[in-house]
Amino acid sequence: MSGVRMLALSPMLMLLLMASFFDTTAGQIGICYGEYGNNLPSNSEAVAMYKQYNIRRMRMYSHNPNALDALRGSNI
Repeated sequence: MSGVRMLALSPMLMLLLMASFFDTTAGQIGICYGEYGNNLPSNSEAVAMYKQYNIRRMRMYSHNPNALDALRGSNI
């Protein structure tokens, strides 16, 4: 019986890893901003990370005033 070992990555790290494989000059990358999980960065840290990796589109699944405040003026 062969076993497959899966590497446990945080959702944010997995997203950034996947985004690094795409050519961002040909199109734009967006993310889905979720709030379920543990060890998630704060809203302002998440926005700073998106800006660092030139992610300019975000889909939010719930109304979160703190996340919207963090996004204000970020051009995301």
